[in-house]
Amino acid sequence: MGTPWWFTRINPAAWVFAGLFVVEAALLFAAAGGGIEYFSADGPIPVLGVVSVIYAFAYPFVTQLLGHRYAFMPTFGVPVPPRY
Repeated sequence: MGTPWWFTRINPAAWVFAGLFVVEAALLFAAAGGGIEYFSADGPIPVLGVVSVIYAFAYPFVTQLLGHRYAFMPTFGVPVPPRY
């Protein structure tokens, strides 16, 4: 139970989802063709994207400052590790 594969005991379809994510990554890579150009748009959309990425990286630290312990903080859709 100490391996990262513990979720497959709960949902065996996790392997299917993992395979579909690999297929999705390959399709996105193929669709990019000549490469991906970052920050090519003007306006509020790139700013919103950068703010979202900064918040995603800061979220674990913010939740700890609010009193949640690591591994028991709210993750909104991510499976919680088992409590031993």
